[in-house]
Amino acid sequence: MPLEDKIIMHYYDGTKIQLADRVKLGNSKGIVVALIGEGLYESEYLLKDWSYLKHGLLIYFDKYGLIYYVNIEQDISFIERGLSA
Repeated sequence: MPLEDKIIMHYYDGTKIQLADRVKLGNSKGIVVALIGEGLYESEYLLKDWSYLKHGLLIYFDKYGLIYYVNIEQDISFIERGLSA
């Protein structure tokens, strides 16, 4: 994906969202597993399965499972950077 076509996403506080970030939604912890607009995916989430969405991100929450967001929501809190698989 050419650099000019990438859609860079940010948390509400302006921090850039990165693959493997640890986040929180209510009392559920989550991990950013795909940044679709940037073409970045954790190893168990394949580009071919999600790229049709064109933009957005996937977060896996321990309580809610996998959730797709077109845009980051204000109630998702950044906790810390994680290590990408």
